[in-house]
Amino acid sequence: MSTSIKLIVTIIILIIITSIWIVYSRKKAINQTIQNPKTTGEKIISTSYKLAG
Repeated sequence: MSTSIKLIVTIIILIIITSIWIVYSRKKAINQTIQNPKTTGEKIISTSYKLAG
């Protein structure tokens, strides 16, 4: 009984930690794109325009 409760608690803690990490990494990525407007997507678009025109 106690071991199963410990297992459930550890799984819940791991889920919480991973969700917080995902949210933090997404916020960090958004901040990087705001600071550096020249993202990879814009670089790809600019290179495609150079190749086309």
